[in-house]
Amino acid sequence: MKDMRELLKIERKMVGLLETEAEVSREDLDDALFYAVSMNRPQAKVKFEKLKRLYEFQQHNLEVRTPIPEAERVTAAQVEEARKKAILNPSAKGRVEYAMLQRALSYQEDRDAELAEIKQQDKQEQRELAKEQRVQSADQKLTEELQAAYKQQLEAKNAAFDEVNQ
Repeated sequence: MKDMRELLKIERKMVGLLETEAEVSREDLDDALFYAVSMNRPQAKVKFEKLKRLYEFQQHNLEVRTPIPEAERVTAAQVEEARKKAILNPSAKGRVEYAMLQRALSYQEDRDAELAEIKQQDKQEQRELAKEQRVQSADQKLTEELQAAYKQQLEAKNAAFDEVNQ
C-alpha cells in the first residue's frame, strides 16, 4: 500500500513537470525510472521517456547558455609550455596535462569558429531581411500608386458620365 502511494506521488510529480516544463532534477528522473520499472506499463515508460527528453533538453540548453569564462580559456603559449614540460620530464602527469590543455585549446578554437559562423549567418539573415523589407516597401508603394491612378481614372470616367447625363 505504501509503495502504491509512493508511485502515485511520483506519477503526479511527473505529470506536473511535463505539463509545466519546470526544471527537472536528476532525482526526478531517477524517480520516474523507478515508476516506469515498477508499473511495467507502456504509458509509464512513455512518461519516463518524455521526462528524460525534457531533462536532456534542459541540460543541453544549460550547457549552451553557459559560456566559457575568460579566466579558464587556454592559450597556445600554455599548451606549448606544457609540451616542453612533458618533453623535459616525461611523466604521465606531464603528458596528461599537455593532452588536456591541447584538447581544451582545440575545443575553444572549434567553439570560436562555430560562434563566428553563427554571427556570419545572423548578419546574412539580417541583410536578407532588410532586402526583403525594401522589396515589400517598393511593392506597397507601387500598389498605392496604381490604386491612386485607378481612382483618378474612375473619377474621370464618372465626371464624363455625369456630363453626358446632365
